[in-house]
Amino acid sequence: MNNKLDKQYIHDEILNASPGELIILLYGGAIKALEKCKKQVDNKDPHDFSLNLTKAESIICELMGALKKEIFPELVENLARLYDFMFKQLVEAHKEKDIERIDQVIVLLKGLRESWSEALENAAEEVPTENSQGETVKVEAPKVKPKVALSFNV
Repeated sequence: MNNKLDKQYIHDEILNASPGELIILLYGGAIKALEKCKKQVDNKDPHDFSLNLTKAESIICELMGALKKEIFPELVENLARLYDFMFKQLVEAHKEKDIERIDQVIVLLKGLRESWSEALENAAEEVPTENSQGETVKVEAPKVKPKVALSFNV
C-alpha cells in the first residue's frame, strides 16, 4: 500500500510541477537512479545496475531533447555539451562498471539541480507589486553568483 501511495504522490507532483520544477525532478530522478546503481555494483547485481544506469541515461537524453536552441542559444549549447559529456561518461561507466565516472555525473547533476533550484527561487521573488503611487512595478531578486564554475573539455 505504501508503494502505491508513493507512486500516486510522485504522479501528482509531476502533474502539478512547472517546467522548471520538472527539470529539478528529472535531475533528482537521475541522481537517485545513479545512487542505486552504485549500491548494485557492490551487491553484484548486474540487472539492477544496468536498469538504473539506463534510467539515468534516458533522463539525460530527455533533458537533451528538451533544450530549445532559440532561447538563450549560448546557454543551450553549453548545457547540450554538458549533457553529452554526462551521457558518454555513463556509457563508459556501464561498460566498465566504473563508480568514479558515476560519481562525476552525480556531482554535475547535483550542481545543476542546485542552480535550477536557486533560479526558480529567485524567479519567484520577482513578483509584480504596487508602489506608493499605485503603479505596478516589478521587484527583482538579487543577482546570485554561481557557487561552482564548471569547465571541462569534451
